[in-house]
Amino acid sequence: MTDKVDVHVSSVETFCRCPRQWMIRWIQGFIRPPKWALVVGRRLHKLADVALKRKYYKQELMTGDEAEELARDGIKQDAANTEILLEPDEVKAGAGKTRELEITRCGKMSRCYAQELLPQFHPLSVWVDPDGKPIRALQATPEQREDVATRVEATVPVVEFQFALDYRGRPIKSVGTMDNISITDDPGDGARLRDLKGSSKSPTQDEADNSLQLTGYGLAAKAAFGMNLTGFALDKAVCTRKTQKTYSRSLTTERTGADFAAYVRILDEICESIVKDHWHGCHPGSWWCLGCGYRGRECKLHTVKVVRP
Repeated sequence: MTDKVDVHVSSVETFCRCPRQWMIRWIQGFIRPPKWALVVGRRLHKLADVALKRKYYKQELMTGDEAEELARDGIKQDAANTEILLEPDEVKAGAGKTRELEITRCGKMSRCYAQELLPQFHPLSVWVDPDGKPIRALQATPEQREDVATRVEATVPVVEFQFALDYRGRPIKSVGTMDNISITDDPGDGARLRDLKGSSKSPTQDEADNSLQLTGYGLAAKAAFGMNLTGFALDKAVCTRKTQKTYSRSLTTERTGADFAAYVRILDEICESIVKDHWHGCHPGSWWCLGCGYRGRECKLHTVKVVRP
């Protein structure tokens, strides 16, 4: 293999659960249609990108009404242009009813983000060279944010920041998009790399503490910006499916050198699998395998029906 394989930070957890599924998606390139959760999540990220950059460059907060309207219009367009894979309960409810429910939920979560999460964060910026390559991190105080707004060619906020980092001597590149690196109004809290999710249920502290995405983004921030971050946060805009109750939750978490070393070992395992072209599957009776869209199609590893006791 001469070309390096892109290892998306968001895909590393998939490799840990089932290397074979990871290979089918990222090596063989078989892409299954997205489910509503992914479509809604992508739209929420696009809304956050616009809102955070407006806050950074213009010192303006997006209103809840505007956020909901933008999200609803955007996801309607997404739904019209995207084949969406329905879950069994969504098939039972009907495609049209499910579509209207998810459009409503997306709008409500976007309003929640604008009203509850957005005001808390102040994005950091990085100096960039004429080619847009980061030079060094800049701790963005309010005075600095006002100053750099007149020199946008020299700095950019770390908001939906795309990266592609060569893993030297190995057959992969680490790629992804950092949601944002921000500070808050709390003087006792330093910079945190934050990951935004839309969800139908509250996050748990274990979810934040064990997030491989946050760990991978932390390593990327060190490589790209020279930032040795130890503070991270998982932000969720929640809208339940039954009652459409909407609220936000932010969970902070930390990472140590041991956490980053463990993540690097996973990257090494991915490299080894690529070099040896060896891809084992997860247990055929696990929910991850039973619910896999590749099972019995692109993946013929587990074709025997599993009967649970």
